[in-house]
Amino acid sequence: MKDKYGRTIEYLRISVTDRCNLRCLHCMPEEGVALMQHADILSYEEIAAAAAEAAKLGIRRIRLTGGEPLVRPQLHKLAGMLKAIPGIENVVLTTNAVLLKEQLPQLIEAGLDGVNISLNAMDREAYLAFTGRDEFDRAMEGLYAALDCPDLKVKVNCVPTAGREEQLLKLAQVARDTRAAVRFIELMPIGMGSMVKGIAKEDLLRLLSDRFGQPVPAGSDKKVQGPAEYYRYDGFQSDIGFISAVSNCFCEKCNRIRLTADGKLKSCLAFPAGEDVRAILRSGADPQELRNAVIRCIESKPEHHSFGSSETEESRLMSQIGG
Repeated sequence: MKDKYGRTIEYLRISVTDRCNLRCLHCMPEEGVALMQHADILSYEEIAAAAAEAAKLGIRRIRLTGGEPLVRPQLHKLAGMLKAIPGIENVVLTTNAVLLKEQLPQLIEAGLDGVNISLNAMDREAYLAFTGRDEFDRAMEGLYAALDCPDLKVKVNCVPTAGREEQLLKLAQVARDTRAAVRFIELMPIGMGSMVKGIAKEDLLRLLSDRFGQPVPAGSDKKVQGPAEYYRYDGFQSDIGFISAVSNCFCEKCNRIRLTADGKLKSCLAFPAGEDVRAILRSGADPQELRNAVIRCIESKPEHHSFGSSETEESRLMSQIGG
């Protein structure tokens, strides 16, 4: 289905929980957040029902996110349910990888196609300082367990923040030494992110080039209409990507909608409004009502995100924007 600006919407991001086992500086305060009640969170069956109606309107790819999605029990069951939906071609996961090694066999069996691993440091002390938790070893075990699965697409995501330049250079070396692309995702002014200083793409490119030499542009995620712009450094097995949603707005290519853990279907992460899918699901309404909610969501998709304007509510948590 196309929105009113002619963009084909074929990608659904689903936040399955607001809980997380880390306390990353840009994402969640040390004391945690006021958690949703279990009854307020969509069940796996409800998520699958919403995804099935979205698939009838052209949704082809699904990403599971959170919070940390792997803290929700038996996530592989949801992955399998989503993979079984006619029209769904690709189900992937974004995770901090702390729990990934143990759960990966079941996820692979369920049909998981790829995993994006959020990683912001490459040694124990720096990891603890950034995440608030001493889980570096388990995160690395999760990364290498994923890399050991030849049919699983693996990417590493990092949010570059000021004062951590040496860690960013170490993270770039993951793309040098493994098949995982490393993507630097620009800090967004949402929640805790509004209190942390990020690093601009140009400054990071300069830092990387000083260490690794001048890169060759490697294009973008054209196959999946992804937002990353990639570069290849000499001697690297994989590419370095940059996703700069704020400074280099790519909203004209946006192909996604988002479902929050408590059932709000959102057309854009920057705006609080959304369709109340949970209410429709629990009212016993005809599935057509779900489809109508997806249609309304896509038709209401704004032209661009408008960060920094009075329209944008920037105090929300990641789980409240659909991951």
